[in-house]
Amino acid sequence: MVHVSEAEALAGSPKARQVVLDAAKKPPQGLVLILQATVPARSKARFYRDLARVATAAEFKPVPADGVPAWIVSWAREELGAEVEVEAAQMLAGAVGSDLGVLTQETRKLSQMVGEGAPVNADAVRQGGLQIPRQDLWAWFDLVGNRRISEALEGLVILLEQGESAVRLVIGLSVHLLRLGVAMEGGARALDAALPPYQRFLTRRFVAQARRWKRDELADAVTALRRLDQLLKASAIDDQVLVEEWLLGLRTAPN
Repeated sequence: MVHVSEAEALAGSPKARQVVLDAAKKPPQGLVLILQATVPARSKARFYRDLARVATAAEFKPVPADGVPAWIVSWAREELGAEVEVEAAQMLAGAVGSDLGVLTQETRKLSQMVGEGAPVNADAVRQGGLQIPRQDLWAWFDLVGNRRISEALEGLVILLEQGESAVRLVIGLSVHLLRLGVAMEGGARALDAALPPYQRFLTRRFVAQARRWKRDELADAVTALRRLDQLLKASAIDDQVLVEEWLLGLRTAPN
């Protein structure tokens, strides 16, 4: 068996491409050739299409940023038999980023550090020596979902100071509120069907947050997000002011 990682580098060499394609079309007896590549975005190179035609191809789409903490929890449960609390996964993703290879390494280390049977919680992440952001991005989305506007306003300042972009916040908020809408309209079963498998354990959390909204309030918030997105891209007004204005528009909700 031959495993070639970062095989996208072969696409730039005509000779290398031909060797690989020939081996894929008529492999020597007993050869198992595995090519692992990250295809560049919007790539039109024929190499990948030709290779897919003569070999078995599998595509693994990246986990979206909003799904990284849930992916950590599910991966640890399935691969390590370990329990990672949601808050700990959020902190870990905030500290490490969305590189799943690095995240799995850090999660494995934390699981070994706490010992068999003990959950990886927020304290474990802090003790793990990672640099933890002062404001967790996913916890901030939950603040908004729970209509805890005063705390969300305070957290917004910290998020922007940490380098988060207002546009990314709008994207994350849009996904979060749309999921609340699904929970509001169709309940837990509809949300389960809409969520990726590794995020379904979060259904109860979304359903609980959805109860804090009226249908017209949620619709108005999503519509206002669209306006906010347009202003962020076209207005000279400070991003923080624009997002704060949107948050203040949610204050009509019961706390």
